[in-house]
Amino acid sequence: MKKEDVVIELAGLPLRVKNRDNLFKQPTLDLFVLKSRKPSKRVYSFSKLSSGYPADNIYSYSRLISYAFSNLLAVNKGMLLHAAAVIRGGKAFLFFGVQGAGKSTIARLSRKYEVLGDDIIAVRKKGGHYYAFSTPWKQAPFIKPDRHAKGKISTIFFIKKSDRISFKSLQPEHALMRMLSRHIHFLIYTKRSLTEKIFFTAADFTKRIPAYEMEFEKTRDFWRELDREIIIARS
Repeated sequence: MKKEDVVIELAGLPLRVKNRDNLFKQPTLDLFVLKSRKPSKRVYSFSKLSSGYPADNIYSYSRLISYAFSNLLAVNKGMLLHAAAVIRGGKAFLFFGVQGAGKSTIARLSRKYEVLGDDIIAVRKKGGHYYAFSTPWKQAPFIKPDRHAKGKISTIFFIKKSDRISFKSLQPEHALMRMLSRHIHFLIYTKRSLTEKIFFTAADFTKRIPAYEMEFEKTRDFWRELDREIIIARS
């Protein structure tokens, strides 16, 4: 590995990038850098996965790295999702929402549990199960990203702020349509061969993972009602 190169690991996938513009002095990205000079796994090339597009500043270069990881996840039964994720009782719960829908509010209301992230979450299928992984991007200050943090996904929710707490079960095809329309990062910029992989991964994901539409109050703990809904649905 060249001296100026750094290997970042996300969702168990290592990617070699150039350490330019003091990029890895950024505190969250540094947490995802492999310290070993000789990674034990195959290391993927940033230039190939990012199509070699130039980035003229540290922000756009960091975003380009996230784009490269979205492609890397696509070829490894994974996706980069626009969601918050919370680990509770050994299980991961994903909360999908567009900007302003309340992902950061969900994360704040869940601070007593392990919050993987409140905006960008990596998901990957391993051993027949889907796992959620922390990422270094767009995290609230109280969230501590960790490249080792992960949780087996139990349930997914499409959230909406309201004056009540309620849940409505979604059919897999409806959950898939919602995911594809708004909640997969860089989908419209991904080349066709990888888009097909993402589609089949998303279809398998929504077939395996129960999905709900969820309304919640921004100042009220929702976990008790969530537990009750899941218990009723699975009894």
